[in-house]
Amino acid sequence: MSNYSVRADCIVTPDKQLESSYLNIGSGRISGLSAKASGPVVDLSGTVVAPALVDAHDHLFGNYYPKIGRGDGSYINWKPWDDDLKSGAVYKERSKIPPIDIYWLASYKHVLSGCLTVSDHMPHKVNDPLIKDMPIRIQKKYCLAHEASSYDLRWGDGIVNEHTKAVKEKIPFITHVEEGWDEEAKKGIDILKVLGALSKNTVLIHGIALSDKDMDDIAKAGASLVWCPGSNWFMFRKTGQVKKWLAKGINSSLGTDSPASGELNMLYEARWARKIYKKLYGSELPFKTLFKMMTINPAKALWLDKETGSLEKGKSADFIAVRAGKPHVDPYRTIIESDFDAMALVVFQGRPLYGDPAYAGFFKKCGVPFRKISVAGTAKIIDGDPDLLMKRISKNVGFRKVIPFLPIDV
Repeated sequence: MSNYSVRADCIVTPDKQLESSYLNIGSGRISGLSAKASGPVVDLSGTVVAPALVDAHDHLFGNYYPKIGRGDGSYINWKPWDDDLKSGAVYKERSKIPPIDIYWLASYKHVLSGCLTVSDHMPHKVNDPLIKDMPIRIQKKYCLAHEASSYDLRWGDGIVNEHTKAVKEKIPFITHVEEGWDEEAKKGIDILKVLGALSKNTVLIHGIALSDKDMDDIAKAGASLVWCPGSNWFMFRKTGQVKKWLAKGINSSLGTDSPASGELNMLYEARWARKIYKKLYGSELPFKTLFKMMTINPAKALWLDKETGSLEKGKSADFIAVRAGKPHVDPYRTIIESDFDAMALVVFQGRPLYGDPAYAGFFKKCGVPFRKISVAGTAKIIDGDPDLLMKRISKNVGFRKVIPFLPIDV
């Protein structure tokens, strides 16, 4: 079944909330939203349907557990944390696992949380051989640097060359910036400006030491910022001034930065973002604003907004259905406050990947093979074999490994 219609209590686009509407799907793409169905109806009553999430910043190769480092905010920049990472027992343990299985682990993490598009901030030589068979969209077209500093990891062909290529090919140039508080870290935006690498193609990760002038320069250039509050707070007890980012009209997105320092997945990161926003500013970060930071905003930053990030005609049919709570609850809140048990259905390019056993018939009609699994004690079905993956990982490390962001009951 390649042509069908979805009906739910509420459809979030994310700009609008639609009731009594159908999301119509044809050959893996959205053919429209209307008051009438255009094909067989998939009844998702009791759920909120929304665009699948987009993680604007993850290091998929770093997806493991537990977190690394002191966790007391005492780092001055990312470098001593990275030294702790690479000299620690957890890193050695992770090194026993084939890289392809780490990427499968990260991909399943995203599937279970309804996130189907990810920016993996890694050099192409690392991830190109690994991402082609993953069940989610891992961005392939991008240019990058690790950071604008003398102690960065020397990813790519240099900031000038990478940014020039990004502009020419109309793809993002992605780099960490001002991830720390030493004097050099604070000069990150100045360095990018001198090198001519601050533009609408530029995607800046972290920015915890940005000055008001830096933010004005970013806004003027049309560059994007990515907020990773979980990782920032764990490492520095500080984070980017996201309230100012938003007020200045900077396209701002949410990223996880990997469970090595950040939260378990995008939904956990979103809830932490609201918590830390309230702590810093004494006010609430609106659920809708945050949801856009997890959907259309990162899609725009990554130059993927013609493909995903919202439910619009012609885009890829990437959507999630989250079981609603009480009637008339804010649907954006329903999604952000959901956990593993509430993710009722995850669909990528019109094809179901994961969900409740109640939708087994939908999987069958779409010709999608599935297996029954238990996720955090809740019965689910999935296209894939994450329980076998966890068995392989346990065998490689020599004991039964438990990973909270993939709580598969093996």
